[in-house]
Amino acid sequence: MSILDLAQETICCHRRAFPSLQGKKLENFGFVNYRPGGEYHMNSPEMAKALHKAVAAGQYDHYGVYQQFLENRPLTALRDLLDFNGDRQPVPLAEVEPVEAIVKRFCTGAMSLGSLSREAHETLAIA
Repeated sequence: MSILDLAQETICCHRRAFPSLQGKKLENFGFVNYRPGGEYHMNSPEMAKALHKAVAAGQYDHYGVYQQFLENRPLTALRDLLDFNGDRQPVPLAEVEPVEAIVKRFCTGAMSLGSLSREAHETLAIA
């Protein structure tokens, strides 16, 4: 993206934010919440449905659909621009701490109440 592209996008957003017609409702671009036709969100309903179907229904072969969404999505986050080239060998699975020991340390208290509903917070705390 060039400076000219950035300038044109800024002007376009400014014109849409200040329409010449009186009483016209401002358009929701989907910057905060997902909107069909709005700004792209990594956590789109399509991705969430694919992941839920793979996990909740036990259809782990459906996880490939979720992976396809991840692999074919546009550049969205800064980390999408990074490549990691490690020179170390992976840790053998036998040396990794068991799941039962790891989940005992999980804590949901750090999750913002603003990002989760009260019901979701309580459900995670119970779990």
